[in-house]
Amino acid sequence: MTVLIPLIGYLIIFNAKISEYLHVISELGGSPGDVAVSPRLLLIYFGLCAIAAAVAIYSWRCPNAVKYYGSANAYVSAVKDVSGDFPMVDIEKAFTHNNDKFFNEYWEIRDRYKKTNPDGQSETDAQKREMYLGYLHLYYRYLDELHPISRILVALFYSIGFVCLLIPSAGVFWRVCQILWRTLTQNFGSLF
Repeated sequence: MTVLIPLIGYLIIFNAKISEYLHVISELGGSPGDVAVSPRLLLIYFGLCAIAAAVAIYSWRCPNAVKYYGSANAYVSAVKDVSGDFPMVDIEKAFTHNNDKFFNEYWEIRDRYKKTNPDGQSETDAQKREMYLGYLHLYYRYLDELHPISRILVALFYSIGFVCLLIPSAGVFWRVCQILWRTLTQNFGSLF
């Protein structure tokens, strides 16, 4: 729904009848003849557009496992008892078809117990379980780092959006503080 905020803002800000009704320009210190829309209102609109772009990119590019679980531990805790051998086939394909750090880490996990077990002895059930949990942790990290450019864009759009929203908010906060200070210094009894 966040993606719809700029559209709703556009319909409100640039609607001539609503703009006249609200008298936004003159009440915020602007002159209706100089600017059609308040610069503060435009900053808020631009900030909301940037946040909507960040949300849209995140929704589109972020893998579901990363969206639904906040960390690798949460993901592993949720899926460790419900996943069988079939999901492991997909996980192993993701690692064995890559020649990056995840490929090497996958083989380190896989070979860990071969080094410590006596010659010819296969992994115990507990060791297999530990390997499986290691694969799940590694798979979550793989999914989390899958789209680095999208991550940078989301961070950039969120930063732009929050800065654009902070500027008018800080201005309003400062004005409210000034009004409260004047009230406290001039007529303290009016607060009660």
